Order: sequence, then structure tokens, then C-alpha cells
Amino acid sequence: MSSSLSEDEFHRMQAIQKSKKAKVISANENYEKEITALKENRPLEDSGKQNDKAELEGQIRRLQAENAVLQKKCTESGEKGEGDEAKDTTDGAPDVNELSLSLATEKEENKLLQEQLSTMEKSLKEKIQGLEEEVEKSADKLKKKQESYLQLHAEKEGVFTEYSKKLEDLQGARDRDQKYYTEQINKLQQELEKSKKSMVELEEEVGKQRTQSEQTIASLQQQVSAANIVESQHVKEQTDKLQQQIQQLQGQASKTAQQETSDQLLALQKERDKRIEEWQEINKVAEKRKTMLDELANTYQRDNAGYQEKFRLLQEENQAHVQALREAAESGKTRNTELDKIKRELEEVKKDKLSLEEAKSWLERRLKETEESLQNHLSENEKKIEQLKQDHEEMVEKLTVEHSKKMQEMSNEHKAKIQECCDIEESLRQELAASQGEVSKLKQMKDLKRQLVSERRRAEKLQDRLQEVLSDSRNTCTKSVEDLLAGNDGNESLDRSSLSSWSAANSNVRDNSILSSPQSPDKSFGADATELDQEHSELLARLTDIQQEKWYLEEKVRHLENSTAAMADDLIQKSQIIQHYVMEQRRETKQPVQEDKLTLKKVIDLVNKHDDQNLKEMNRKLQNVLEETLTKNMHLQERKMFRNCMTKFFEIERYGKAKQCP
Repeated sequence: MSSSLSEDEFHRMQAIQKSKKAKVISANENYEKEITALKENRPLEDSGKQNDKAELEGQIRRLQAENAVLQKKCTESGEKGEGDEAKDTTDGAPDVNELSLSLATEKEENKLLQEQLSTMEKSLKEKIQGLEEEVEKSADKLKKKQESYLQLHAEKEGVFTEYSKKLEDLQGARDRDQKYYTEQINKLQQELEKSKKSMVELEEEVGKQRTQSEQTIASLQQQVSAANIVESQHVKEQTDKLQQQIQQLQGQASKTAQQETSDQLLALQKERDKRIEEWQEINKVAEKRKTMLDELANTYQRDNAGYQEKFRLLQEENQAHVQALREAAESGKTRNTELDKIKRELEEVKKDKLSLEEAKSWLERRLKETEESLQNHLSENEKKIEQLKQDHEEMVEKLTVEHSKKMQEMSNEHKAKIQECCDIEESLRQELAASQGEVSKLKQMKDLKRQLVSERRRAEKLQDRLQEVLSDSRNTCTKSVEDLLAGNDGNESLDRSSLSSWSAANSNVRDNSILSSPQSPDKSFGADATELDQEHSELLARLTDIQQEKWYLEEKVRHLENSTAAMADDLIQKSQIIQHYVMEQRRETKQPVQEDKLTLKKVIDLVNKHDDQNLKEMNRKLQNVLEETLTKNMHLQERKMFRNCMTKFFEIERYGKAKQCP
């Protein structure tokens, strides 16, 4: 049956592998078709498309690896005979097959990745070489352009210097011409002024000559008048002639002077007009030269701006090209680093594979050992549980017997004390009844004072004893036990929580020891468990002893507290009685005896009631203590059982996990 089942399983596995192989091949073909269609139709532009392409390439690579692995397995399974089928089925558990498949696929993927890495490295090297060549070419072009630009700049500067020199020469010539013409105009103006002055001088001379002629005429007339009339006539005629000659001379002189001045003025005006025309022509030439220079400067500025823009564009293109080359180089470096990381990861995966194989063999051995130790441990645990149950029952019986004995002893002591109190009360009654008169009252006062002193001494002794008991209990019991086992009046919840925490801590220690023991292959599991159980039982026994001692001491302390409280109440009542019967009877000596008897009865009734209440409280507290001990024992038993069950459960889970992991 087993051989037939193994063969069927093997055939099923082969069929499943073939179906998977067919699916993988079909998916691979579909992916290749999609990739070719995407490459032919449109280029990938967006980053999202690039991510999809990378994912598709990864899936294709994984599928190719699985395809190669499945083909290898199919060829191997075809080559193997039917005799090896049983071995394959026995060794080919689903987990082992999956692990071998995953390892083979990872190997194939690693091979494909290495091939892709080698191709990528080659392509990157080729791209880097091409980019370096392009960078060199662009650098040569840049150098040539820079040289041409420098030549153009030098030529432009030479032309500019020539034109600037010409401009300076023209401006100097124009300034010189302007100075010359201004000097000539100034000279002509000076000559005109001189001619005007000469004309004025000539007119003055003519006036002088006229005055001289008139004087001569007047003198001649006088001579003529003095001479003969003939001579006067002759003189008149001569004077007329002389006047005519003078007028003619004046006219000639004025004409000649006017002609000379007019001729000079005309010549000067002609020269001025010529100079003005020449100056205008020179200005026109200078303006033309200025316009030419402005046009040349504008063209120079335009050419310079164009050359600067071209140079800036070339610089930007060069910078962009250099940045692209740097980015490509950085991407190549990042890819190289990624490839190095992938190689390291491949080596780590190989190492992990070897370590997993070693761990698998060690775990298989360890599994067998742990199964055997588990069975032994389970049998030992069952025996220990039965023994613990018996011990627990015996302990409970012993505790109940001891508790009942202690209860009886405490009740007997309490009854004896109550009887003593009753005897004291009866003696007091008798003494009070016998005391009649001042002498008996004084004696009674003295006795009461003595009793008071003795009661006080007794109370002080009891307090000292109580302090000694408390100090002894503190020295014997540690803080942890006090926290675990506190008083019953207000700390019942603390007792339970502390005990549970202590038991939980012990269980954790035990669990940790049990869990840590199978990991060390040299130590035996059974010996550790027995030692832990012994320690646990010893600790529980110590805890129970300490708890019993504490309860006993607590009961003693409570009893002492109650007795001291009762004694204090008695003292207070007695002091009140003394004050009532001594201090007030001094003031009121004629008080009836019946009222005294009534007050004594009231005091005795109060004492009896107080004692009954104390008895009830003691009984109630003892019942609470008994219930607490029983509940604590039950809790301890349940927790111990639960802890054992949990340890077994965790061990079973751990062994199951160890079986599952290869």
C-alpha cells in the first residue's frame, strides 16, 4: 500500500509540475509578446511605466528561472527509473520539494542576474566610452569656438581702437578749425573797429581844417575889410575858389575813404562767407563721420550681444551635457554598487543554505532525542502529580487538625481570662458591699490604687513583651514573606496576589529552565526537571512553615492587643468608678447605697458585653484565617497543575515546530 501510494503521489507531483511548467511557459510567452509590442509601438516615457517594466522583467526572470528548474527536474525525473521513484517520494516531502524548488529558482535567478549584470556592465562601459568620446569632441569644439571668439574679440577691439582714434583726430581738427575761424572773425572785427576809428579821425581832421579855413577866411575877410574892396572882392573870389577846392577835396577824401572801407568790408565779408561755407562743410563731414561711428558702435554692440548669447548658449549646452554625463556616471556607479550588494547577498544566501542544511540534520537528530525525553518526562510528571496530590491532602489534614487544636487552646485561654475577670468583679462587688464608712472607703481607695499600679505595670510588661514578639517576628520573616503573607484585617487581597506572583515567578523560572534545556545538546532534560521539582517542593514547604509561624505570631499579637485593650478599658472604668465613689462622695456624703449598687451592675454588664464581643471577633477572625488557608492551598494546587499543563503544551508546540522546519 505504501509503495502504491508513494508512486501515485509521485505521479501526481509530476502532473502538477508539468501543469505548472505549461502555465509558466504560456505566461512567459505572453509576457514576451507584450514586451515586444510595447517596444515596437511606443517608448516608455513615464517613471510609472518604467517601474512596471522593471516588475515585468523581474517576473519574467523569475518565470524563466522556474521554467529552467522545472525542465531540469523533468529531464532528471525522465532519466530516473521506477526504482528511484520510491526514494524520490520518500525524500520529496512537500516542504523539502518546495525548498529545493525555491533554491533552484534562486540559483537560476542568480545566474540570470549575473548574465544581466555582465551585459549591463558591458553596455555601461560602451556607453561611458561613447560619452567620454563625445565629451572630448565637445571639449575640442569648445576650444575651437573659444579661439575663434577670442580672435573676433581681438579684431573687434582693433577696429574699435582705430575708429576711436579717427574720431579723436576729427574732433581735434574740428576744434582747431573752430579756433582758427574764431580768431579770424575776431581779427576782422578789430580791423572794422580800427577803420571806424580812422573814419572818425578823418572827420575830426576835416572839421579841424574847416575851422582853420573859416578862421583863415575870417582873417582874410578882416584883411579884406581892412584892405581894399577890390582886394576884398578878389579875396572873395579866392575864398570861393578855395571853398570849392576844399569841398572838392573833402568829397574826394570821403569818397576815397568810403571806397577803401567798402572794398575792405566786401573783401572781409567774402572771406567770412567762404570761411562759414568751409566750416559748414566741415561740420557736415563731422556729422557724417559721427553717424558712421554711431552705426559702427551699434553694429558692434549687436554683434557683441549676439556673440555673448551664442557663447552663453554654448556654455549652457556644455554644462547640461557635462551634468548628463555625470548623472550617467553616477547611475553607473550606483548600479555597480547594487551589483556588488547582489553578489554579497548571493554569497550570504549560499552560506545560509549550507547552514540550513546543517541545522536540518542537527534538528532531526535533536527531534528524536527530545521525543524520547518528552515521553520520559511525561511519565515522570504524572507520577509527581499523583505524589503531590497525596502530599497536599495530607498537609491539608494536618493543617486542619493543628488549626482546630490552636482554636481550642485559644478559646480555653480566653475562657480562663474571662473567669479571672469575673472573679475580680465579684471580689470588687464584695469589697464595695462590705465597705461602709469612710475608713472602709479609704482602704478601698488604697487597694484600688494598688490594683491600678499593678495593672499599669502589667500593661507595661505586656507592651514590652509585644514589642519583643514583633521584633522577633520581623527578624525571622523577610520582607518578601511579609508582603506575601500580610494581615487578614485589611490585606487579604495582597496575600493572594503576592502568593500568585511568587508562584508565577517560580513557574516562569521553571518554564525558562525547561525551555532552555533542549537547546543545549549536552545536558539531560530529566535531571533538570527533577531538580527543579525538588527545589519547588522545598520552597513550598518553607513557605507553608513561614506562613504558619506568621499566622501563629499574628494570632498572639492580636490576642495581646485585645487583652491590653480590655485591660485599658478596665483601668478606665475603674478610674471612673474611683472618681465616682471617691471624689464625688467627698462632696456628697449622704448618697444612698442603692445607686452605688446600680452603677456597679452597669459596669459589670458592660464588661461582660465587651468580653462577648471580643469572643465573637476572635471566632470570626479564626474562621477567616481557616478559609484563607484553604483557598490559598486550592489556588496553589490549581496553579501547579496549570503550570505543568502549560509546560507540556509549550514543549509539544516547540517539538511540532522543530518537526515542521527543515
